[in-house]
Amino acid sequence: MKKQLKIASFSIQYDTKPTTTCPIKIDSATYIEDKVLPKYLIGECDMTLPQFYQAACPQLTATDYVLSDGYQQIIRRFPHTNQVRLTLGTDAIYIIKAVPIYIEVKDYVQALIHPERFSEMSLEVAKIKNLKPIMQEEIIQLNTYKRKQLLLNGQYSERTLLDVTHSNNVQTIQNQLVYERELYDFAHYQYAGMIGFLPEYAIHTYEQFHEAYGQYIYSATLTKSGETIPLVWPDYLYHRPENHLEFGVLAESTPRYQSFEYWQENDSVTVTILADGFEDVSFETKLKKPQNIRPQLSQNIYLMTETLSLTIDQGVLQELTEQTCQFEIVSPEKVKQNANELNYTITAKALLLDCNQFSRPGFYQLQLMSPTYGEMLFLFKIQLEEQA
Repeated sequence: MKKQLKIASFSIQYDTKPTTTCPIKIDSATYIEDKVLPKYLIGECDMTLPQFYQAACPQLTATDYVLSDGYQQIIRRFPHTNQVRLTLGTDAIYIIKAVPIYIEVKDYVQALIHPERFSEMSLEVAKIKNLKPIMQEEIIQLNTYKRKQLLLNGQYSERTLLDVTHSNNVQTIQNQLVYERELYDFAHYQYAGMIGFLPEYAIHTYEQFHEAYGQYIYSATLTKSGETIPLVWPDYLYHRPENHLEFGVLAESTPRYQSFEYWQENDSVTVTILADGFEDVSFETKLKKPQNIRPQLSQNIYLMTETLSLTIDQGVLQELTEQTCQFEIVSPEKVKQNANELNYTITAKALLLDCNQFSRPGFYQLQLMSPTYGEMLFLFKIQLEEQA
């Protein structure tokens, strides 16, 4: 039986079998009239992180995105800086607001005609705001960037350009940024990195970074061995007084970090940053050799009469002995002392430093730079006497 369907200002006749009026086959049970229709319907939709990353991370479930109690405490002190796009839902899962989307008109027609077959898509269509039809010739004129496609199964594709010229609708920034630093086995992280501006752009403070780029960031991911790790704030963040974005993968055995539990030397990792009004930014790096044991300070607080002990991989100890691995101490005043200026001992299992050579109490950094195992950073505190 012939029926009519309205799509915004357009209408189309359809039937369950081919007829003179409806000769164009959409699927085995749907035929439409032969007329020029819009190419897409476009709009915006709020998405949870599981929805936003589902195409890239199909192995993850909604519970994998729930912020831990520890993370929720951190964001009370360091809330996400893009409040326009990101909000934390009542289930402790982030929501990305106003994600640009598009729908193939033929899919939209099927979902409207057969809501019982495409119920998940129908539910998503109901959430879309500002849905409007776009003719083929209008696509190039859109002031838009990448969009996610709503599919018949109710899921969203990865972001894509509807026309290659749309890449010109955002600011370029990749060539202004640099992958400043990467750290291995830093604090609670097995891998961490920093992205900032090249020196010539004079972004020296938190406020400058925030105004130039930081406040627009709403997504950060790492991709290793073909698997994408979605980072959630504060897996990535920037904070005073720093002038760069920091990110890391926690040393935890959870599904979201699973692809980083093991790696081999020279495995490729791609870091991707998304920000409103800017082109997507990506950096590729090669991982250093993993250590057989996780390096560990004997304690986090030392008296000046004690000895700092860093237990570390045999390969690093060998490099320290051969002086191919460099190390230095950074004082609370940011004064650096390299190995040649320090009294230290290398044992079969650890690097030892007498704490009485440090100038005063306070927070110090121990930095190791290994050509094989990468850069390592350890934070510790020196006290004059034991505190109750």
